[in-house]
Amino acid sequence: MCFSAVASFTAAGVLAGTGVAANLSVKNKPHRLVALVPIFFAIQQAIEGFQWLAVKHGPPNLWLGYAFLFFAYLFWPVYIPAAAYAVEPNKRRWLAYKILIGIGTFTSATLIYALASHPLEISVHEHGLSYFVAGYFPYVTMIGYTLATMGAGLLSSRRYIKLFGILATVFSWYAAYAYTVAFASVWCFFAAVLSVILLLDLTWGEPQIVAKTKKR
Repeated sequence: MCFSAVASFTAAGVLAGTGVAANLSVKNKPHRLVALVPIFFAIQQAIEGFQWLAVKHGPPNLWLGYAFLFFAYLFWPVYIPAAAYAVEPNKRRWLAYKILIGIGTFTSATLIYALASHPLEISVHEHGLSYFVAGYFPYVTMIGYTLATMGAGLLSSRRYIKLFGILATVFSWYAAYAYTVAFASVWCFFAAVLSVILLLDLTWGEPQIVAKTKKR
């Protein structure tokens, strides 16, 4: 599999269109957080598309690298569990979501420290972009990141958000196995494409669940 500027910009275009459709389908304010997920992924993929253009003609652009990692390292570990929690109708799961948001916040704080105190190194590796930052605990961070992002989808009682979590988990394992060094780049690409599923939640989500969410 080969990733490139074309792949990133194509994904960004599809996601932007999906995000617009998702926002037009929003039934209430809590769902807006879910509807914005494809939009934010579109921005992230566009950033990586420009990074591919940069490495094609010269050295990687550090500012584009930091912009990409803002989403990959800092934004998603907090936003994904928060968005899933906002539309979760099962009160028994709310405490678990609050814990996941806390884990995501801690993970982001750890990565912020690493980014602030160590240089970012960007390179092309196995058809993916490698973003390397020293100064953090990789296993602790990976566990926290996985729990906050993929765990949020798996915990959901909404079928399409759960499906997103299941597929994101499967593709994260594949990315970790096949593209270990370029994991962040490859996994974010897969997760971005999978976020199209969230449009199904907003358009075909269970009516009774939507009604319960409105009462909140």
